[in-house]
Amino acid sequence: MLGFGRSRRNKWKPKKDHYNMNRITYWLDWKTKAVQPSSPGLNPIPWAEIEKYPLTVYCDQNTWPYIEIEKQTSLTPEQAKLLIADEEKRIYKIGLATIKEIRGGTKENPEGLGSQALKLLHQLVPEFVENHPRTDQEFFARSNYWKFAPRFENLQQGIFQNVWKIDIKSCYANIMRDYPLPCSKPEHVTDPEVIEQKLKEGKEGFISFYCKRDMIIKNNQIPFIPDFQDGKVKEKIRGGLLLHTRLFANFKRQYIKKGKLHYKNFWIFSHQKGCVDKFLNHCQELEKKVPKKGKMLANALYGVLGKNNFNGYHYHPFMLAVNHLAILKIYYLYRQFKPEKVLAIRSDCIYVQGKLPEKLNKELYHLEKIKLFGTQGESNIFNFDRGELKSFANDHQRKELIEWFKEKNK
Repeated sequence: MLGFGRSRRNKWKPKKDHYNMNRITYWLDWKTKAVQPSSPGLNPIPWAEIEKYPLTVYCDQNTWPYIEIEKQTSLTPEQAKLLIADEEKRIYKIGLATIKEIRGGTKENPEGLGSQALKLLHQLVPEFVENHPRTDQEFFARSNYWKFAPRFENLQQGIFQNVWKIDIKSCYANIMRDYPLPCSKPEHVTDPEVIEQKLKEGKEGFISFYCKRDMIIKNNQIPFIPDFQDGKVKEKIRGGLLLHTRLFANFKRQYIKKGKLHYKNFWIFSHQKGCVDKFLNHCQELEKKVPKKGKMLANALYGVLGKNNFNGYHYHPFMLAVNHLAILKIYYLYRQFKPEKVLAIRSDCIYVQGKLPEKLNKELYHLEKIKLFGTQGESNIFNFDRGELKSFANDHQRKELIEWFKEKNK
């Protein structure tokens, strides 16, 4: 019995990655039009036959567009009929096969940048999980609606001369480095009077509230708070909001409230600065060796922390605070210009016409002077100097847009 008990106590347990060591992955090599298995003992699969195989095939972000662009030449007629695209999830389905884009992935390391960033974070900052415990289900449900998508908005339409592109340097990485961000478990307050008192005491966290009447930006400013219904930034908003206290404080100063604010919930968090500095330092060093890789990893961390769960876990408070502070940073930038001079806003950069104000701290931004610049529709912009179109349109629509801009400039 003793020996049996000892053998059970010493029973071998597999390492976390043991079962993945021999996992076969399939990578699309667009140059050879073949799917390459990770196992050297398996033969490549011709791209022309991929619809016959029930496999998940990975490709990088540079290969992804060619499947749609060249479908008339690279896909057989049967494959073209079977092609189903999910642009949001970055997945193509062709017959039995699923083609999935992995941003930042390679044949040797078919993992997306988000997965790479998360693994690196846990390696360099093992205490991150302990310092950022899972919050209650109510906060998770509410915060899930307030992860605002990046802002892509044209404020003026037409062709413009002498335009400045002003891009905030490492916007998300610098927020994660420079600002105290939520950690630990929150104190949840629901009494409106207690919420108001806690706000006066300077407590920080996330506050949910609503107003029955319109809330309007003051002094004809460009608004900065997204609407609950569609996530778009509007001059007038009404209904419920959930904001980090820093964003809420600016909202109270810059918006006219025609009715009373009704406080519903206040999740009060401890805030800590430098939570991910070791990770960001690694990204900085990587950037010196492999340009853009470090910046992409830092941005990928912000993105992956906004995902809903990791086996039931989530990092919404940390990510949501970064998200709301980024809204403030872009607002602080464009409010230095007259509203009519701001042509377009794209996430963490703006396009403005005219001279730069003397008070603008140029050390914080990447500046590009554009001689000729165009906007069209909700978010299409064209840099005539570079011949560069920024748009969410597909390949056919992009060609039409470029021709439209060129025709407009004649």
